Amino acid sequence: MEPIEKSVLNLICDHFDLALEKINLDAHFIKDLGVESIDAIEFIIMCEHKFHLIIPDKEVELLLTPRNAINYIERHL
Repeated sequence: MEPIEKSVLNLICDHFDLALEKINLDAHFIKDLGVESIDAIEFIIMCEHKFHLIIPDKEVELLLTPRNAINYIERHL
């Protein structure tokens, strides 16, 4: 597992109280993982702080899965 992927998955586990083995990289945060939209937004803010990024609102709407978040962070670091 790559360092960014590991960091993002750990944030997901901690913030959403999910076990790592239950997370599918292509699972939709809201539909598949049962995350409330406000919690998903808080997760994006946590990613911004952790990786020192500013994710524009129009991009936030596209970060619907762990894989989307990981790929976005990798492209913008």
